[in-house]
Amino acid sequence: MPMLALTGQARLFEPRRLRLRLFSAAGQLVATGRRRILRLARHWP
Repeated sequence: MPMLALTGQARLFEPRRLRLRLFSAAGQLVATGRRRILRLARHWP
């Protein structure tokens, strides 16, 4: 976990809490050509 490029308070999260925060993010996966783009909501912390 220390190898992740996290900043602020997220750097102090335990692995279980970090996984919960990452997988509960509201996002939209968009496929354009050969690329896949993950769009996250602007208000997401």
